[in-house]
Amino acid sequence: HMPNSVCLKGQCVCPAGFKHLEMILHNTDRDESTDDKMTLESCMDIDECELAPLRHLALCDDQNSDCVNTVGAYICQCRDGYETIPGSFDLQCKDVDECVTEDNVCSENAICVNFIGSYGCQCQSGFEFDPLLTNKTLLMESDGARDLICHDIDECLFDADEYPCPENAVCINKAGSFSCECDPGFMMNEEKLCVNINECEQSPGQQSCTDNIGSYKCSCFAGFQVDLEDDSKCLDIDECSDDSLNSCQFNENCVNASPSYDCQCDEGFRFTEEIAKMT
Repeated sequence: HMPNSVCLKGQCVCPAGFKHLEMILHNTDRDESTDDKMTLESCMDIDECELAPLRHLALCDDQNSDCVNTVGAYICQCRDGYETIPGSFDLQCKDVDECVTEDNVCSENAICVNFIGSYGCQCQSGFEFDPLLTNKTLLMESDGARDLICHDIDECLFDADEYPCPENAVCINKAGSFSCECDPGFMMNEEKLCVNINECEQSPGQQSCTDNIGSYKCSCFAGFQVDLEDDSKCLDIDECSDDSLNSCQFNENCVNASPSYDCQCDEGFRFTEEIAKMT
């Protein structure tokens, strides 16, 4: 009985998917005077997948499937990245969207991009793959995309030509992003530029305000002096408390006002135009 054969009308024949193989073995004794021959017959599996291309045959109808040899037959199997369409009469393969069917197909801070028969991973905005490992912005599954981690891009470290913030602003890095904050004395306008704030538009009434780029300077009006306890305030100067601060004459009484002062004649005296002209 031949291995892998079937009996048909008293004879051993090879079934479909096998071919008849005959092997002749020689058994020679030591004095080489005799030469016994022994014939071995068997049925050997036919690799249809290997023969088909040589005969210009396509055993599998779907171009996204491969022929897989089995003992006595073969099967058609969808390639990696494809799956069988349920209920199809002949094998039909469709793309597997790994971005939907698999969890965590890409690392944290990366997004999955589906391709026919495969997928890729792309870092989210503000992140990049380790530049020491790759300079690509999108890695395919075959590149090991699943295992590469996306690192935050510190935009604040860019050179002056690529610095993301305008003049008079400081860059603050954030995970996946950054923000620009204007320096003290500046504010951001609609054009995303930091412009000078005119603090003098809110100047207190007792102070004279001088606006500078990025700052301002306050000084008290005439007749006032800076409050030593709060330098943002101005206090009235009592000119009458110090004769060197007023111009009142003999027989005149100094009366403080806010601001300045007034000289009034003592009782029994009156102010004359002639004296006024002299003074």
